[in-house]
Amino acid sequence: MNILSMTGISKRFDGVHALRGACLQVERAEVHALVGENGAGKSTLMKILAGVYPADEGAILWQGNSLKPRNYHEALQAGISMIFQDPSLFESLSVAENILLDRLPRHWCGLISYHELWEKADALLRKMNFNISARCLVLNLSIAERQLVEITKAVAMGAGLVIMDEPTASLNQPESEGLFRLINHLKKSGVSVVYISHRLDEVMQISDRLTVLRDGDVIGTWQRAEISQQAVIQKMVGRSVDLFTARRRTGLADGAAVLEVEALSVPGKLTEVSFVLRKGEILGVAGLRGSGQQFLVRALLGVQPYQGTLKVAGEVRTMKSPRQAAALGLAYVTDDRKSEGLLQEMTASYNGTLGAISQLTRGGFLRPRLERQLGDKQIKEYSIRPQNSSIPVKHFSGGNQQKVLLARVLEQKPRILILNEPTCGIDVGAKEEIYRLIGRLASGGMSILMISSELAELLALADRILVINNKRPGTIIPSELATRTAVMEAAVT
Repeated sequence: MNILSMTGISKRFDGVHALRGACLQVERAEVHALVGENGAGKSTLMKILAGVYPADEGAILWQGNSLKPRNYHEALQAGISMIFQDPSLFESLSVAENILLDRLPRHWCGLISYHELWEKADALLRKMNFNISARCLVLNLSIAERQLVEITKAVAMGAGLVIMDEPTASLNQPESEGLFRLINHLKKSGVSVVYISHRLDEVMQISDRLTVLRDGDVIGTWQRAEISQQAVIQKMVGRSVDLFTARRRTGLADGAAVLEVEALSVPGKLTEVSFVLRKGEILGVAGLRGSGQQFLVRALLGVQPYQGTLKVAGEVRTMKSPRQAAALGLAYVTDDRKSEGLLQEMTASYNGTLGAISQLTRGGFLRPRLERQLGDKQIKEYSIRPQNSSIPVKHFSGGNQQKVLLARVLEQKPRILILNEPTCGIDVGAKEEIYRLIGRLASGGMSILMISSELAELLALADRILVINNKRPGTIIPSELATRTAVMEAAVT
């Protein structure tokens, strides 16, 4: 029985069709996946349902009644809750205040009963096995932890339908598996879930049915058992895609050592990590969230004080600042491109050329013509779309924003490239392009340290995998011995 029916939904932004007569039916107590490339219309369709956008055309039936939510609050009142891709939390408030913001417990005099607030929020967090303190301020949480708070907040609303937009983008495998258990619990409780994700292995694991969108059109809806993952990809992009083409690995054991790390530790955060990164090697980094991967990055970039020895090109170095790291040939691509990587209001050419600013100035003044020329060159070289470097990057899809960020970092001509979650939140077509770029860079002699929570891409791309477990020294697993089981055992035992 359908709990939701959306028919003929159309939406235009500045004359551009985001949706063209889209239709979606969701049954009671089912997990229904929405898949498609960035810009296909998935989030737009769900934001119309959640009252964020009004539809230009079409109708919504919710539990048999017509629904036209004018805002998110009206959708919530109707029983529809959405976990947005970008967390919408109040950073200055505690976790508990964010979770129970619209129903804060109060004393008889009207003041907030904080004791009751902490108890209720802690009970909700424990119920979902999320190891987060209800009293902690949101501004002190990581991106992944904020996502867990968003999930708790949505579930606490008691909605009949929960929309999850890329909920595992910042979660590691055990956290993702915990989320899947929660989704199954919601389903058994009679709650429907609309699940949007670029991680198709997750979609094929947890969905009952899936709907594919492409360029604003609904291509079709299938039972999960009726369609293969490769067929889903073909329907998403309109062509065959091979994400994990094997990369030739030759002679890496004999390559020159570019970076040598010996017993690097950060007390309480990172325990004796040792490895050698060789020329042309892709060294993957895996581990549970909070195991120390970010502290490894911070130490290598000179941001985090550390114990141990670092050698760059055979010389012992004490890394003291990002400027020193850059001078030694290290470059970094952040896992948070929207907040830390790109200036969203600035153009693609401005963002992409920041890594070569000294080449674009004369007498201390920026030469706009040179900036535009280099920006246009990057657009072409990295197949960035739209092919207009004068457009602000906030209008670009996640995959194209990531390409702009990579283009900027690569203008520095680094010897060592540190990639932190390089394909987080991007679609399958952009992933394929970025995987090919990473392979070309390594084949050209660049050394790459790649941190990823997606084991599939580490197993496919990395020559070796460094598994970090803050309880003991890191473990190196060569590609021929690397399996999901081997990596997870090293991460948790």
